[in-house]
Amino acid sequence: MNKPLIAVSLLALIAVGCEEKKPAAPTAPTAPKTGASLPALPDTKTTADITADAKEKTAAALSASLDAAKAQLDDLGTRIKAAAEDKKPAMQAAWNSLKEQYDGLTTKLAEIKNSPKWQEMASEARTKVDALKTSIADTVAKWAK
Repeated sequence: MNKPLIAVSLLALIAVGCEEKKPAAPTAPTAPKTGASLPALPDTKTTADITADAKEKTAAALSASLDAAKAQLDDLGTRIKAAAEDKKPAMQAAWNSLKEQYDGLTTKLAEIKNSPKWQEMASEARTKVDALKTSIADTVAKWAK
C-alpha cells in the first residue's frame, strides 16, 4: 500500500519539477538620481592652473639652488678676506666672475617667472646653476691648498 503512494508522490514531484519555468518579467530601468543625492565633484584645476603651479614650483626650486650657490659665494668671499695678500687678487678675480654668473642667473630666474617658454628656460637655468655651484666648489678647493 505504501508503494503506490510513494510512486504517486514521486511522479507528482517530477511533474512539478518539469514545469516550464518562465523568466521573471523585466523591470523598468530606474532613472538616475539627481540633485542632492549625488556626491559633489571635487574642485578641478584647469590646465592653466596646473601650468602656473608647475612654473611656481620650478621657480622655487631654482631659487633654492641659487640660494645655495649664494651661500657658497659668501663663503668664498670670507676666505678671500682671510687669504694671503699675494693670493687675494686672483681669488677676487675668480669671485667676481662667479658673482657675475650668479647675477645673470638671478635675472634669468625673474625672466622664467614671466615667460611662456619657462620650461626650456628653466632647463637651461638648472644646468647653469649646477655648473656655477661646481665652479664655486672647484674654486674653493683650488684656493684651499
